[in-house]
Amino acid sequence: MGLSALNICMTVPYSTVPPWTFEDLGLLEEKQKTRCLLDSKRGALEEMTASMMMLRLCGLLLICSSLIDSKLDIISGDPDIQVGQETLLLCKADSEGDFSWLKDDEEIDEDRHVVEKIDESSSKLILKNVELDDAGNYTCVFENDQGQRKITYQIYVYQTPDFGDTSVYHEFLVNQTVEIPCEVSGQPAVEILWFRNDSIINDDGRGNLRILSDKSLQISGIQQEDSGTYTCVSRIKGRPTERELQISVDVNEPPTVLIDQDTKRVLAGPDTTVSITCRVKGVPRPNISWTLPSTSDESRHKYSSDKSELTISAVTRRDFGKYVCKATNKIGEDSDTFTLDVSGKTRLS
Repeated sequence: MGLSALNICMTVPYSTVPPWTFEDLGLLEEKQKTRCLLDSKRGALEEMTASMMMLRLCGLLLICSSLIDSKLDIISGDPDIQVGQETLLLCKADSEGDFSWLKDDEEIDEDRHVVEKIDESSSKLILKNVELDDAGNYTCVFENDQGQRKITYQIYVYQTPDFGDTSVYHEFLVNQTVEIPCEVSGQPAVEILWFRNDSIINDDGRGNLRILSDKSLQISGIQQEDSGTYTCVSRIKGRPTERELQISVDVNEPPTVLIDQDTKRVLAGPDTTVSITCRVKGVPRPNISWTLPSTSDESRHKYSSDKSELTISAVTRRDFGKYVCKATNKIGEDSDTFTLDVSGKTRLS
């Protein structure tokens, strides 16, 4: 503002000046310059004063704001509390005053819980032997000469999910449609998820796995590849509290026995050796046994470690007859027969 005034003063035309001498005009011009400089300095001083007042005002506003927004905190541990446990809520202010506690905007039941003022700037609330209806919003109310302040903390109370008598082992027969139950109790509402090999099982209708309305897992046409460990996860809805139960599934299959050929004809002699292979399937692993012709000499018989192969050395006519391979497990049994035809003169193939 001062510079603009000076510029205006410096541009006053000579035509507006009375007809004095040039000396008088020079003196007048110097006086005008001095006056304009003074006006400029006065304007700058006024601007500086206004700025200082603004800074002071901002400082006062900050101080007032800090007084209004002074800190009030509730310090606690896990907001999720199991039924029967106790928890502590500590209310801390940054100034001195009086405290009170509310639960869902109503007074705390001090017959069940403990309210205690620690000092002039802190108070504690101890919730003892919590019950489900202790869940809710707990408010610390702080009052002093500056007014009243409140802060609220939410507590969740749950009953730990319990799997009760849910079986952790199942055996099923291959090709059946089976159900694996997961019976869970807990409060508030509990949701159940199923996992296998760390992947969630989705009931998308495209596979042989389906989650029923009672949260049991259904497997249609169960096969050997469906054997393994399944995990039932029980979770309090909307909260991080959960438990899991691992359930093992075995798929049983009755034995099947197959010998590659029904009959073999050989020529007896010390250099003749016959091997009979019995191919066996089944779960649990079947036990294999053999029924031999009564005339055969077992001293010349040799079995593999699992008895699935029988080898007869130095075949004689007495080895002629039927050889029966039998497989047995707890589901059932099966067998197949091999006939050894031994000739003493010629060898037929």
